Order: sequence, then structure tokens, then C-alpha cells
Amino acid sequence: SIIELYMNEGKITVIYARAILNLAKNKGIEDAVYKEMFVLSDNLTHYAKDFKTAFAHPDITEENKKRLFKLAVGNTISSFTSQSIDFIVEKKRSSFMLRIALMYQTLYQIEHNIIISNVISAKELDKKTLDKIKAFASKTFDASVELVSTIDPDLIGGFILDIANQRLDASIKGRLNNIRKIVY
Repeated sequence: SIIELYMNEGKITVIYARAILNLAKNKGIEDAVYKEMFVLSDNLTHYAKDFKTAFAHPDITEENKKRLFKLAVGNTISSFTSQSIDFIVEKKRSSFMLRIALMYQTLYQIEHNIIISNVISAKELDKKTLDKIKAFASKTFDASVELVSTIDPDLIGGFILDIANQRLDASIKGRLNNIRKIVY
């Protein structure tokens, strides 16, 4: 059934990601691998159409798949991540690469008490402001916080902070909407 298929895919993803994380921890390089897995997943997501087209080609070889995944990590790919990619491809698990990279990040974040937070602002925020938001979120949630910054000019000014399934709306648009609710 479709449910069993998803359950098996989930198990496979966790098994591979956990194995890579454990090996990376044993070598003391889990932080560097975390960054590489982020780049890999980001590029696989951003260029999904291109990867899908390339992998659907009937003549694509294992070596070409390995090369494409390694290109997605970048020029400074570690030998550990390179070997991990080789292993995944050789085990015929290429279709799980994105999910393995994402699961590695999730497992790493859980182990390091990291919360990913999205800051949405009308214009790009300076480092000092982002640091203040990060410090506030870290203190509030007693965790390390990684900020992802997004720009939405419709906010007019201020920002919205999405963190741990909660939203703090400190935008001008949000304030205007609140005034409208009160007045009307």
C-alpha cells in the first residue's frame, strides 16, 4: 500500500542519515557535514527540475549521478561527504538523497538543540538587528537559533518572526490589520 511505501522510505531515510551523522560525530566533523548537507539539500531543491531531467536520462551512469550530487555540494566538498554520496548511489538510494540530507539536518538540529526560525521583513535587516532577534529567540526558547531571512515588501516595515510553530508579528502591516479589526 501507499502508506507502507512511505513508511519504508522514511525508515530508509532515517537509517542512512543517522549512520552518516554517527560516523561524522566519531570523526568530529558533524558540523562541517551539516553545512554540506544544507548546501546539498538547498541545491537539490532549487534545481529540482534540472536534477530530475538529468536523472531521468536513460544513459545516466552511477558515476554521473555521483558527480552531479557532488557538484550540488560545491567545490569544497569533504572526502567524508563525497564517500557518503558514493555509498548512497552505490546502494541504489539516489532517489533518497534529498530526504537523507534533510533528515541529517533534522537529526543534527535535535541533538544540538537548534531551532530554525524565519524572519520576514519589508527590507533586508542589518546584522545588528538580526543578532538582537536571534538573541531574543535563543533566550525565549532556551535553544540555539538559526535565522532564515526572507523579504516581503508588503509588510511596509518591521518584521515577522516564525519560530517553533509560533508567530510574532511586529510588522506595520500586522499593526494596521489589528487596528482595522478593532475599528470595523
